[in-house]
Amino acid sequence: MELAIACGIAVVVSLTELLSRYHHLVLAPGVAGSLALYLLVNVAASALAVVLVGSPEAVQAGIAAESSVTNALIAGFGATAFLRSSFFNYRVGDKEINVGPAAVLDVLRYAADRGLDQRLATGRAERVPTIMAKVDFTKAHVCLPALCLTLMQNIPKEEQDGLGEQIGKLVAASMPDAAKAVILGLLIVNLVGEEALEKAVGALGATIQQGGNG
Repeated sequence: MELAIACGIAVVVSLTELLSRYHHLVLAPGVAGSLALYLLVNVAASALAVVLVGSPEAVQAGIAAESSVTNALIAGFGATAFLRSSFFNYRVGDKEINVGPAAVLDVLRYAADRGLDQRLATGRAERVPTIMAKVDFTKAHVCLPALCLTLMQNIPKEEQDGLGEQIGKLVAASMPDAAKAVILGLLIVNLVGEEALEKAVGALGATIQQGGNG
């Protein structure tokens, strides 16, 4: 029972982290493999912790409790906390590197991040240009993101502000308006998804279309 409880804690903590990090389905083999390995490392650490907590040395040191449930909680939460700890950090250029168990999880999350980005980029490269094909950037760069953010009620203010800053840089950039329109769509999709973008473009209709009455 101790093993099941401790491993269950590891699974719940890990899944909570992953769900908060990834808002899209991650079914691509490379992504799913990285996330499965992430779960496996957490579960293995909790299983090892159960063995260590139940060892004679742990009993003699007073680490182990009389209750098996308490020992399972100590092992489960202790292992997940240990895996996320760093002995110290050091900076290389602009990048901060963890030295400790957290570095293992960082590598797995990085691999999953790259795999997810590649998977999403392939689909978005096909669909977003189609959605934004008739959109006039000059007419849309204010009202389209405003409508999309209004449709979504739970986007944090800092993410909304970040979108505004990116759009401001896009307005000032030297590139064709058609390219700006596609990039605008990609920036918005990162926050609200493709379906919301498509609905917003349809709702604004001729207001933001090339040659329309904007």
